[in-house]
Amino acid sequence: MTIFNLETFYLITNFFIGTCIASFACVLAENGINLTARSKCNHCHQTLRVLDLIPLVSFIFLKGYCHYCHKKIPRELFYFELAGGFYFLKIDYSNFFSYFELVFLFFFFLIAILDLHHQEFLTALLIVPAIISATTFLLNLKSLTLLDSISLLIMFSAMSILVYLEKMGLGDLLIYVLIACFYGQTYANLAFLISSLLVLVYFGLNRKINFSKTSLPFIPFVIASLIVVQLI
Repeated sequence: MTIFNLETFYLITNFFIGTCIASFACVLAENGINLTARSKCNHCHQTLRVLDLIPLVSFIFLKGYCHYCHKKIPRELFYFELAGGFYFLKIDYSNFFSYFELVFLFFFFLIAILDLHHQEFLTALLIVPAIISATTFLLNLKSLTLLDSISLLIMFSAMSILVYLEKMGLGDLLIYVLIACFYGQTYANLAFLISSLLVLVYFGLNRKINFSKTSLPFIPFVIASLIVVQLI
């Protein structure tokens, strides 16, 4: 195999694993973080077969309809699986420490699904990412410059004001801090800048929505921005 073929195989494999992880996150979100729950149809509640659970492929093969009751499968499931393929694309499964990043990103993905459905999530879901983020931050503390510290403080203060004015949720602020501590403040700033631009694009495409009166889940846009940052 040439290097190109190996890299292609690696990306295809990672993409498929990412879709599986995303599908699992959707099941958890649907069943209230119940690790023992089986995947079921939302309409007939029939337990799904293995062939019904292949990410992306099953949806396409079934043409978006349940195998049992023939009711429509929510399209967002397909979109989440597709997004998961790209979201987890750069995880190096041969590196032990990459699994910490995998867990870190997984919880964010799960939170994004809950945020989209309910515009809220259990704060306890941030405990594991917080431990991973804090550990990474402490290990890299020596490389933190004074400029980085000041910049992080300014961003934190500005976003805290937005939370106080109820223009941003506390969860969004916590997500920013965790990303900044894990990936670095520049990475977090870029991700949130792209997130904000995506929100503006969303409102631009949906002009009938009143920007000042609409509460929009922000974390799904953060997930989309993390995908963009990885790919650029």
